[in-house]
Amino acid sequence: MVIRFNLLILSFSLLLNACQSEIDQLILPTEQTLTSSSPVTGLLKKMTLKDGSIDNILDKASCLTIQLPVTVVVNNQQINIDIEEDIKFIGRIFDEFENDLDTLYFIFPITVITTTYQSIQVTNSDELLNLAAMCSEEGEDDDDIECLDFDFPFTISIYNSVTQSQNVKTINTDEELWMLLDDLDDNDLLSFQFPITLIVFDGTTLTITDNNQLEEAITAYKTSCDEDDDFDFHDDRIDKTELFQVLTSHEWKI
Repeated sequence: MVIRFNLLILSFSLLLNACQSEIDQLILPTEQTLTSSSPVTGLLKKMTLKDGSIDNILDKASCLTIQLPVTVVVNNQQINIDIEEDIKFIGRIFDEFENDLDTLYFIFPITVITTTYQSIQVTNSDELLNLAAMCSEEGEDDDDIECLDFDFPFTISIYNSVTQSQNVKTINTDEELWMLLDDLDDNDLLSFQFPITLIVFDGTTLTITDNNQLEEAITAYKTSCDEDDDFDFHDDRIDKTELFQVLTSHEWKI
């Protein structure tokens, strides 16, 4: 009986040591593990911030996004904005006449989403202006990196060296990744399950197989495109004077 008990203790010890060895292998810091203070982690957080420039015609704030649906009054016309595509209607109304005074008012209350995915209820125009004032000015550099995106989904492993617990998560959106990164503490080790794919602003894709490639790709492309953070929605329209100069300064075959 004593021999059998000793064998049981020995077997349990061997099993525990084997499990501990496997855990030790998991948590050994390598260049493929990231912490909350890793440079790559900082780049990833900037890459996954919410870009608020898509509705600048509404709020003139690239660090805010108006939560839809919302109702606005544009040049005395009430419009329901249900999806992002509806925002184009505002530009068309503004374009109807060149010399009129364009106005836009919200039907409050509304909800705005910050770059860090925080929801804030706004009850009047002064509150909205105060929030917008906290954003970068038009033409100034901001924190978010918009020139490349992740091809979701992909998988990440997080190991806590204190609790010795491991968690594997499938990431489907920028918000999920930003929240995960922002929640990391000093004892967490994060590992991507490579390969992953990045989509560059021009539609090309990059296959990433390690953290070094990930850092190099983000660094190389982070300022390679026009983030279109201008507040003037007319900036994408064709300037008639410039068009005339182009047409009259070349010979064209028709």
